[in-house]
Amino acid sequence: MRTKTFTMCILLWTLLFQSAYSCSLAGAKALKVYTPRLGSAERKAILKALHTSYKRRFPKKAKGKSIYYVVQHLKVRRNWAWIETQPRSSGKNLGKAPCAALLQKQNGRWVAIETWLLEEPGIDRAVMKGHHPNAPREIFPAARHS
Repeated sequence: MRTKTFTMCILLWTLLFQSAYSCSLAGAKALKVYTPRLGSAERKAILKALHTSYKRRFPKKAKGKSIYYVVQHLKVRRNWAWIETQPRSSGKNLGKAPCAALLQKQNGRWVAIETWLLEEPGIDRAVMKGHHPNAPREIFPAARHS
């Protein structure tokens, strides 16, 4: 009987340790900034949210076109993501300016909070950061100097 009790204690201890370790890994990922891997489910979900927002925000550019996005910057931290892409169709750019979006994971789904063309007047990353103070600063690209 003591052997069974001892074995059960060891088994429970092992399960608790593995569970705590898994939780600490998930917590560590939430704290650090990362770029989702090419082809990953998370990256696809972010691009799908961007695509939905892009078609709604810029219907003339998107109408009747099969659009894909060349990712120039993508960073995620916690439930926030910032992406800059060059929208393309049939190998051609859809306009000169990159498209940028701030996304947030809500109820398990990525949603584009705001989407911009970086050529729009008044669009500045510092202004965008100011509009969403809860978005982690680390996801935004570093200031570019001419």
